[in-house]
Amino acid sequence: MTTSVLLKVLANALLSGEQETDAIAARLGQVLDRNWRWIRPLTRRYLEAFAGHTRPRRREVVSFLRADTGFTEALHKHRHQLIVRRWITGPESMQPVAAASAWPVPHIETVAALAEWAELTPAELYWFADLKGLGYKRPQARLEHYHYRALEKATGGIRLIETPKPRLKELQRRILGGILDRIPPHPAVHGFVKGRSAFRCSCRGDFAGGRFCRPPPQDTHAPSGTPASRGPGDKSTPQRSAGGFRSTEGNPYELRAPWSG
Repeated sequence: MTTSVLLKVLANALLSGEQETDAIAARLGQVLDRNWRWIRPLTRRYLEAFAGHTRPRRREVVSFLRADTGFTEALHKHRHQLIVRRWITGPESMQPVAAASAWPVPHIETVAALAEWAELTPAELYWFADLKGLGYKRPQARLEHYHYRALEKATGGIRLIETPKPRLKELQRRILGGILDRIPPHPAVHGFVKGRSAFRCSCRGDFAGGRFCRPPPQDTHAPSGTPASRGPGDKSTPQRSAGGFRSTEGNPYELRAPWSG
């Protein structure tokens, strides 16, 4: 087994399951079929490195292992004895930041739990999320989740209108009402928040002492085709899948307007 594969297997063991010293050390011991003396110190360094953050991605853990002096010394000394005896393939669980612990949102920790909450099969979940953008690499209108229209602007150029199809729109509304609307906005947020506005914020004095107190131009919009924010909290698979429901990067095949030549 190559070192690269070994690192990925150990990273999976670190990430899968409870993020606590004893639990992680036990998983590493199961993978290697031996409780090496360097496992618990490595586990503590791993938890310290990512403390206070959302659960890291596997590539970040692999980078941590490559850079960890204690582990690299153990790897160099015992390389031929480090054999994977058991593969841990358990699903990643979400690890929300501490500030999110009091949010009244559904308890969703895995992809399976997200699919159940959304009333989808796992296959449908991955199809709607389309995290790899396969729908844009081989575009077929019947398989895409959006209708696209290009409109000419009075000032020149085009604006791409992206309209979700009925099933995706239903999922987006479920996420909006069941999750996003339950997350309290930060006090500094004023745009697109009920009862607040960026204009009121500037007049109130939060922006340059209130010196810029005039409405923005009517044609001020976010650039068409810009990916939506992936949302707060975790970088694990469930969060990325849910983020895929409510963002689109536009379909380049739909940008050929008749007036653009």
